[in-house]
Amino acid sequence: MKNNKGQALIEFAIILPIMLILTFGVIDFARVISEKNSLENKLSDVVLMYQNGKDINEINSTLKKEDEKFRKVLKDFIED
Repeated sequence: MKNNKGQALIEFAIILPIMLILTFGVIDFARVISEKNSLENKLSDVVLMYQNGKDINEINSTLKKEDEKFRKVLKDFIED
């Protein structure tokens, strides 16, 4: 019985890093996809604003307001 406990501990020690890498890889991939979708939505908004006749300067001022929020999110993402 004592051998089985040691064997289980060694198996757990071998599998744990692999499971952690897979788990955090999935989480990181989900964050990348989320940011990609966010960028695509922003681009879509810009195109719609332009098609609706907004001036480039109006679009830039709107984007600058949103850009501060986006830069903070992007900076946090890069630092992680």
